[in-house]
Parts: sequence; C-alpha cells; structure tokens
Amino acid sequence: HNLRLDQISTQKLTYAPTQSGDAGEGVAYDELNDVIYICIEDPNMQVLSFLRPSHSNDASYENGSLTVTETLSTNQLNSILGPNSDLSSCYYHQTSGRLWLMSHIAHNISDVDLSGNLIEQLDLPIGQVEGFTFNYVFNELIVVSEPWNHQIYYLEDIIFSQGFE
Repeated sequence: HNLRLDQISTQKLTYAPTQSGDAGEGVAYDELNDVIYICIEDPNMQVLSFLRPSHSNDASYENGSLTVTETLSTNQLNSILGPNSDLSSCYYHQTSGRLWLMSHIAHNISDVDLSGNLIEQLDLPIGQVEGFTFNYVFNELIVVSEPWNHQIYYLEDIIFSQGFE
C-alpha cells in the first residue's frame, strides 16, 4: 500500500496499512488540483485520495504527513458496480472532473462522479480486463486483459469530451 513517484530520487507515499489483503490496483491523477486517487480492488473496494505532496520527502498516513480520505466507499462502489465486483484500474478524466473505474468482474468502465453517482458505463467484450490507457492524442482507448490481450477503441466512436456516447 505504497506509491512510489520516480523522479531523480524516489518518494514513498504510504496511503494505507500494508497488512491488509486489499491492494491498490490503479492510480489516477488530477493534475489541476494535484490530487492522487488510488483504487483498491476487492473485497472491500474503495477509492482513496490525497493531495500530492509539494515536497520530495517520504510521506505516510501513519505519522500524519499524508492525509488520506475515502472518496468512494465500498457501499457506493457496490451499488455502482454490483456486489462481489472489483476495481482493476482507474483514470481521472480532467475535462469532466470524474473518475473512470474499470472492473474485470463486471467487464466495464464506469464513468462516476466524485459523489458516487454513475454517469455511464462502457461494456467491454474482452475477458479479464486489468488496465487501460490512452494514446498521446487521446483518440484511442487501449484496454489490456489477461493473459496478454489488448483491444483498441477509437474514441470518436465511443467517447466524447464529456464522457461516453
């Protein structure tokens, strides 16, 4: 439950107890507000957030040098994705100010506002989806799945600037 920001030196950010079985599966960054979002997978899905430190020292929730808040709770995520679902990746959509959350069990990407309201969902036909990213001009969505598969979606076909079609 650490996040390393690799720069000239490495900064270690500890955002949760490391003894827990739940793990961070995705990281999203709101560059305008310097907020980092961490998606915790299952069985107790959560989206945690904290301000990116303005210094390069290690920081931890344990000593109070990193203030971590729960942005989306297990209950909120269960109502959005369904019980016994998961989070496998996340992305902060800067234009809309919302999170895009990927679930490999639900086989979709959900467009969710920071209050936990589902805006839209994009169903994914491929198997165990584990991550997604975009090309450099933001017109292709690249989805990766186990065991080494990927699929490319052309955004003008499925996603507009404010969210999914």
